[in-house]
Amino acid sequence: MLRMTIIELKKFLCLMLFVCILFDDLSGQDIKLKPFIGQSVKPQDTDLICEIPFAPDNSFKSYGYQIGDTIPDFTLYTLDDKEFNIKNELSKGKPILIVTGSYTCPVFRLRYKNLNAIYDDFYDRLSTFIVYCVEAHPVVDVSPYTNSPGEVWITPQNEAEGIYFRQPKTYLERKDMVRLTSESLNIKSEILIDGPCNEYWTHFGPGAVIAYLITPDGVVVGRNSWFNSWMNNKGYYMLRDIRALLSKTTEFYKNTVFITNISQNKVKGIPGNSLELSAEITNTSDKEMFIDIKVADQNIPMDWMVNFSADGGFPIDMDSVVMYLKPLETKVFKLAFRTGKKGQGYAKMLFSNYFNNSNKEYIEFFAEADSSYSSIDDAEQLIDNFNVYPNPAENVLRIDYKVTTSTNIKIQIINLDGKIVKQITDKISPIGRISLEVDISNIPSGCYLIELTNNGKSYFKKINIKR
Repeated sequence: MLRMTIIELKKFLCLMLFVCILFDDLSGQDIKLKPFIGQSVKPQDTDLICEIPFAPDNSFKSYGYQIGDTIPDFTLYTLDDKEFNIKNELSKGKPILIVTGSYTCPVFRLRYKNLNAIYDDFYDRLSTFIVYCVEAHPVVDVSPYTNSPGEVWITPQNEAEGIYFRQPKTYLERKDMVRLTSESLNIKSEILIDGPCNEYWTHFGPGAVIAYLITPDGVVVGRNSWFNSWMNNKGYYMLRDIRALLSKTTEFYKNTVFITNISQNKVKGIPGNSLELSAEITNTSDKEMFIDIKVADQNIPMDWMVNFSADGGFPIDMDSVVMYLKPLETKVFKLAFRTGKKGQGYAKMLFSNYFNNSNKEYIEFFAEADSSYSSIDDAEQLIDNFNVYPNPAENVLRIDYKVTTSTNIKIQIINLDGKIVKQITDKISPIGRISLEVDISNIPSGCYLIELTNNGKSYFKKINIKR
């Protein structure tokens, strides 16, 4: 039997302790980051905040680090002065999501809840942090994001909520804003404080709510210029990138399939108006899926624009968008031709399953603007964009449509036997976009038809009610 003396045991334990210390000291040494930025020592409370430059590009696409870039090493501190070094954190082997923010940024106050949701879903596989940086919309002091240098830009949201705070002058004042943020918002991610000379904000931004998804070797694989805002279609780009990084997506998602349904792909109207078309996109799988949507081709007059939306909302100007679909969910894609003078327009949209390259579809949309289309009958567009969602629905159903001529609209829910189960409306409808929220909590689960009737012509949408 092997025996050790007390002295030998002590030597062995000392050796093991030395190895542990050496290993800890070398942890992260193989991570090759860009040179260190910022202060090498902990900031003092009395340190003055450096001059804050103006950031004229409010899309923030041209700033910071791009996909494929390696980030620099840096050290920041928390409110209780705990040191955070990015190389040491990456050496733990988990990817990192970092989002900038400040209390005077309305988008940050709105979107931190989405970061909380990501934290809840991935906390064991992904580390999430917030870097508290310069105030986006201080009172009295100039906003770094204003379109006019030297302008104080408080924003209507801040005025409505009584958010009136100046730009901190010292590191302590910035810490006070972090303390206020922690007390006012239920943020689950750890908050790091940018240094007095705003090194993180300067190198990674400058942006109000920029998000970076970083691999354990320090490479950027996901980036939101506006984290989870409408400019990034509610953050689905980042959610998709996180799924792709953390999941064996090829195997897990390879059998996901979507289908499209479009009732018409041509629209006519008066020049100067927004002419809209829509398509329903349905996930036929029992797994969530992400659909990349982009313009494959277009031909429109010089004074026209093509805008679109992937969640049934108001179409906006963007290059591409990601649609997120839960299992068996249907969403409405909307495309709008923003017309100018008389003319014709064409847009070809590509819908592609991000994790299943064989699942893709092209849809062509056409528009014609002519002043001769003085009535909705001439334009063959009595009811434009009749959409029903969500589908499946549980307790509340939303019905959207657009009326261009005041007319009687009748909407009802009927079962597959043709019996009316709910009368929604039967009256003269005003001109414009109409949105109805319908309580369906008393309707049993099953398949139904939503019937919209006008001048003897009926339009139908099929829905499922599930509980």
